[in-house]
Amino acid sequence: MDREVLAVLRAAADRLADAGAQIEQAHPPVEFSHQVNVFNQLVLAAVSPSLPTEAAEAVSGSHRKWLQADQDRAALRQVWARWFEDFDLLTCPVLGVAAFPHNQQGQIIDRVLDVNGKPAPHVALLGWTGLIGVVGLPSAVAPAGRTAAGLPVGVQLVAPFLRDRDAVRAARMVSEVLGGYQPPPNTGRSRPESPTTPTSRAR
Repeated sequence: MDREVLAVLRAAADRLADAGAQIEQAHPPVEFSHQVNVFNQLVLAAVSPSLPTEAAEAVSGSHRKWLQADQDRAALRQVWARWFEDFDLLTCPVLGVAAFPHNQQGQIIDRVLDVNGKPAPHVALLGWTGLIGVVGLPSAVAPAGRTAAGLPVGVQLVAPFLRDRDAVRAARMVSEVLGGYQPPPNTGRSRPESPTTPTSRAR
């Protein structure tokens, strides 16, 4: 987790508390790495048909392993359901870093970003979204603040299973407190406009 992103999220939590939200530092009794590993096993098997044969065989695993991962997911869902009996929402990062420039060079598994002065694989940064998505919980993202460079940082608002409207409502309320979306600074990069797509600009 990037230190500056963590500071932005903590400051956002403080502002929400000042606005009257009841904030408590807590999470379900699950191991982050275990649940993300379950996500990785299931998602790699799901995307393997789109990969070359050799790579697909390497990442997909056996059907038995997939069934075991699916059983692990079912057990994790029960843990989260019990935790949400005492809590309305969970707030957590979207990514471990702020917004970063697009990079389409090579394969995603080979791409890295600098996090606290150390290289971190792109795929490892998906852990927070995988943590929530693998157990099928509804999540909405609201702007949490900006880094010193003006780059946006988001926060996930995670609600209990099938409580999608609660997540969306929470994101709206959080946005009202924290200021909502603001366009990021101009990085100097230009994007060519499609000649077939009409564009509009704010006056």
